[in-house]
Amino acid sequence: MDIKKSVSNLKKKFKTTNIFELIDFLNIEVIETDLGSKTLGMYRTIKRNKFIFLNNNLGYIEKKFILAHELGHA
Repeated sequence: MDIKKSVSNLKKKFKTTNIFELIDFLNIEVIETDLGSKTLGMYRTIKRNKFIFLNNNLGYIEKKFILAHELGHA
């Protein structure tokens, strides 16, 4: 799978580069929680529902980076 092509297609389809909007359009729920000191984020599908768990100790820039990474898993 070509991740650059996938990202380009998402940006064109939803007409945005905003990671928060892309995640929302894809119906992925973001849950901020304490994931400890080593885990920054994780993606899971539970009963056909999509979730990104995000460490609540991250700053804004880190959150955007981790969300983009986890979106790649989705």
